[in-house]
Amino acid sequence: MMVNFVVLLSFYLLCQCKSSEIQHDINYVYKHTLLMKVLKPPVRLDTTPSTNAYANMLIKKNKALNGMLITAVAQTAGKGQDKNFWESKPNENLTISIIVKPYNLMPARQFILNKITSLAIRDFVMMHLKDVAVSIKWPNDVYADDQKIAGILISNTIEGQEITWSVIGIGVNINQTKFESPAPNPVSLKLLSGANYVLDD
Repeated sequence: MMVNFVVLLSFYLLCQCKSSEIQHDINYVYKHTLLMKVLKPPVRLDTTPSTNAYANMLIKKNKALNGMLITAVAQTAGKGQDKNFWESKPNENLTISIIVKPYNLMPARQFILNKITSLAIRDFVMMHLKDVAVSIKWPNDVYADDQKIAGILISNTIEGQEITWSVIGIGVNINQTKFESPAPNPVSLKLLSGANYVLDD
């Protein structure tokens, strides 16, 4: 499942998709060579407070690579938008961060990253839930039947007038069926489909 998701997201990050929802950004992306392909194999962590925090640590230590993928079996302090906590039980969901190095991407255009990532996640969820309405709550959430199934948290390093590094954090609820956080409406692929999914295929 993770391989399928990474391939789909790579496709979107390279902007070879023809989605009308980002068509007006295509020329800009090609002109500035926005992103590179996601690298494999990923950096696999058993436990980490946050894959985004780990990715930002690599950037600060000059050990980051463009397209580096970081995944964790368990996150102990996963973050959502506005300092919210992202709940994810160990080995039940996709919790990943991708380090990318945009070229000539101005801070004013950073929403392109949210747009590309959100559309990739939406299409990934739709691949597995054929009869469920899947939508994006801009800028950071993906919903299935009006319940939150995925979230995005992107952090950028800005130098001068350019974004030099971006960390795209992604959480997708896959097999988790019990949620203990105060979030009002979480859901997973398994809760909606009844199927159990292999995460690391």
